[in-house]
Amino acid sequence: TALLYLPIVFIYALFLAKKVNYLKFLFLSFISPIFITCFFFLSAFYAKQFITIDQTFLLYYPKHFPELKNLIYSPWGYGGSNTGPGQMSFQIGIMHLLILVAAIIFVRKKPALFFLILSAVTFFMMVDVSKPVWDIFIPIQYLQFPWRLLSIMALTTSFLTATLLTILFKFIPKKAGIFISMIIILGLLFFNRNHWRANEYYELPDYWFKDVPYHSTTTVDGEHTPKWQLEDRSQETSRFELISGDGSVKNTLWKTNYHVFEINAKSESEMLDRTVYFPGWTIFLDGTELDRIDQNDPKTHGLIGVRIPPGEHLVEIKLMEPLLNKIADSISLVTLALAILLLIKTSIKIKKI
Repeated sequence: TALLYLPIVFIYALFLAKKVNYLKFLFLSFISPIFITCFFFLSAFYAKQFITIDQTFLLYYPKHFPELKNLIYSPWGYGGSNTGPGQMSFQIGIMHLLILVAAIIFVRKKPALFFLILSAVTFFMMVDVSKPVWDIFIPIQYLQFPWRLLSIMALTTSFLTATLLTILFKFIPKKAGIFISMIIILGLLFFNRNHWRANEYYELPDYWFKDVPYHSTTTVDGEHTPKWQLEDRSQETSRFELISGDGSVKNTLWKTNYHVFEINAKSESEMLDRTVYFPGWTIFLDGTELDRIDQNDPKTHGLIGVRIPPGEHLVEIKLMEPLLNKIADSISLVTLALAILLLIKTSIKIKKI
């Protein structure tokens, strides 16, 4: 949502900007929220390099452009993101299209022109002729489906409807304007009446659930799976395994971010913690930080591997916050504190006035 709408809001604000002071205020209004949310998006950008999202999300959009006729009209179906009978509806809406046509004819003012232009750009970006633009502009590929831009059409047509009614009220009596407004609302309800309820119920057969592998991930394509996890071994019965050497292992504590093992190794051994490795997981052997087995080593299957010398040892495996995440947290906290102080200072000034 932020990827889609933040640029739109920012461009719209620039579109309306007239004074230098306004631009300064605009700059602060957008920069401060970015800094406050730094704890999330900076960490997400950092983590993206380790997961397979680019190999999955970026392959979706070429196959999911709605056909032009489906944007104009397509009945509601129960299929997936495909075109044709029985598939999901991609239509913009009959009333919405009528509003757009009326806006093209009557709208001339600057704020409304922005939404008219945005509607045209959005319409273009939803059809397959825009594929070269999608190919070049990589960030938008993370939307997965071009038809997700339909939400922008809902926004633009709402503003354009308000603009048209404002123009209309200048030339006709108030009661007539209210009557036309009611006609528009009733038209919206009528043309979308089949979307108010489930038209039918479809029971999926058992094989549909059995054939879909949801193992160590909650997504079908596993786009959040680390790149080094070539085989799913995290869901096997035991939480740990000695993959080489001889000895005994006892798991004394298992929390989401903290695992403790008591190990008696009779020889040089290697243990596998059945947790998919991700940057931040750190191993301690008898209180001393220990290098792990490289997660790209085929014998680890992308899980956490530990080399253990002979003898009795206490192995702790902790999920610790990376340095970049700590920096991002600090930026967010400092910015939030400054924003609160600025708000308090402004409130005091207003009260004095």
